Amino acid sequence: MTFPGLGRGCRERNNIFDTDAPWEIKESILGGFGVFAKRDIDVGEVIFTDSPVILGPRNLNNPKDFCVNCFNLTNLVSCKNNCGLPLCSDLCQNSFNHQRECKLIRLMKKEDAKETTSKELVKCLTPLRSIMLSNADKNVISHLKYHKGKNHGQEIDVLVNELGFEIKEDDKQFLKIVCAVLDANAFEVITGNEQNQSSLREVLEKRLKV
Repeated sequence: MTFPGLGRGCRERNNIFDTDAPWEIKESILGGFGVFAKRDIDVGEVIFTDSPVILGPRNLNNPKDFCVNCFNLTNLVSCKNNCGLPLCSDLCQNSFNHQRECKLIRLMKKEDAKETTSKELVKCLTPLRSIMLSNADKNVISHLKYHKGKNHGQEIDVLVNELGFEIKEDDKQFLKIVCAVLDANAFEVITGNEQNQSSLREVLEKRLKV
């Protein structure tokens, strides 16, 4: 299947439909794929909406503490199930998304591993979330452009060597690709107001190039 076809499937799975879109996705002479207008587009016209395949915190040297479920910066406590992630409420603690990643983290941690450092785990959380993607969405990720080289994928080394995670070899290779995709294609988004902001990064399966 072509990349545009993969992207279309991803949008349909997220109930994002482009009816009579004024644009098309095709290969660009500049490299990769681009979005090209099929008609004149008005100033300020919304030409598409999209949702990320992966959404999570940036890997920063000194990140702020925030809730990994709603990204709030206040009333933070550690997960009651000792997965090592910060949360702000019982609602976030019991949310479907957190329950999934909490279970995954506890399954992957070695019994004799040192207690996970919450900030280090949060810094690695975005690529780790990709393990829970459907096979179709993983296929989308694998078709995105990504950086090559040994400098990408250090989050996986931290998970294995510092946090004591047991990761299957095929998952490890996929996670390293995810890290390289994030470094090449992630968008930074800010949540909250000026007093309560957290910085996230997201990977979209469709990108606007102008």
